[in-house]
Amino acid sequence: MYTKKHAAGLAVSNSPFGPFKEISENPLLENEFGVVDPHVFEDSKTGHVYIIWKSENNVEDKPSNIYIRRMEYSGFNFKGWSPTFLILTADMEEERNMVGGPWMIKRREMYYLFYTVNWFNVPEHSVKVARSSSISGPFEKFDESVVQTDWNRYKQHVNCTFEGPGHASVVQDDNDDFWLVYHAWSYQQTGQSSSPGRMMLLDKLIWDSQDWPAVVSQGTPSDTAQIKPIIKRKK
Repeated sequence: MYTKKHAAGLAVSNSPFGPFKEISENPLLENEFGVVDPHVFEDSKTGHVYIIWKSENNVEDKPSNIYIRRMEYSGFNFKGWSPTFLILTADMEEERNMVGGPWMIKRREMYYLFYTVNWFNVPEHSVKVARSSSISGPFEKFDESVVQTDWNRYKQHVNCTFEGPGHASVVQDDNDDFWLVYHAWSYQQTGQSSSPGRMMLLDKLIWDSQDWPAVVSQGTPSDTAQIKPIIKRKK
């Protein structure tokens, strides 16, 4: 599919390794600004399937938005005339009109929406989180970052190993612990096209007394040995 703006399509395969084939010539998601970062979420409470995405309003210097809409369980189509809900917008100065990379989980009775703020090629790029008791919101943003550049070292011109972490996914291991999978730049290489570019990182999430998450290394990318996720072999 080819459009003047970014759009999101759907392709299927009998194998996770492909080959994949588009099921339609038309985009599944598109608008006047462009659509990126689609994420499919299955609600463990209801069994309903949703798609979440970012609208690139920021390309016209407007605040970007994150939306959600219910889909058929197959994930091939929207559920009838299901409404589209605006669940997050870039309404804070530090976000610089940019919220994206949405990823949702359900923990206890709350829906947690992880998202990235600021532009991808600056050290201030970071992962934030908002939560709601309803999948359609309203979502409350947490003041602190889930993971961000280690500013204590960075501002002293000390090598902090990684900077500008963003675009996260959340997975759960066999010990029911949550882990953040995300990418980040090497120190002083933010925005550069040379190798290694952005690297994939993994850090454990811990939850404070108010049930807000952050990565275990005080909210910054870990650069020392860490305990690994517990994965049991399936027979």
